[in-house]
Amino acid sequence: MINMEKLVQEFVFLREKLGVIASHVLKNENIEAAFLIGCLHSICHNHANAISQLIPPTAVVPESTKEASNNEQPAV
Repeated sequence: MINMEKLVQEFVFLREKLGVIASHVLKNENIEAAFLIGCLHSICHNHANAISQLIPPTAVVPESTKEASNNEQPAV
């Protein structure tokens, strides 16, 4: 079961850090902004991996989703 209080705290944390990043960008402090972006990326990536472990391997993907992904153009 998802702990909603923890989820809310995580979004508040992300919002605060994005505000700090925006402040650095506005002040042309690009190195600090890039560092924080990298940190947030790492946190989000690890969190996504942890969540993906909770999804059962027998999850069924709807056919409409499979067809949509096959019709997408590759990124350039």
